[in-house]
Amino acid sequence: MVAIAMTREMGTLGKDVAQVLAQSLGLKIIHSELVEHDLAKRLGLQESAVHRYLTDLPLTPERS
Repeated sequence: MVAIAMTREMGTLGKDVAQVLAQSLGLKIIHSELVEHDLAKRLGLQESAVHRYLTDLPLTPERS
C-alpha cells in the first residue's frame, strides 16, 4: 500500500497539489478525518481520543 501524507496551510494550494498528485500516480485521497473515524470505530474508542493520539505522535526525531 502506497501512502503519501500531506499537510495543508492556507494559500499553499495543498488540495490542488494533492488532487494532481493522486491523479498522476493513480492513488485515492483519504482525508485524516475518515481515518480517525474508522480507527475509532474499529477500536471502540472516541474519535477525540484517536485524534489526540494521532496528533501527539512524534513524527520526526525533532518532535520527539
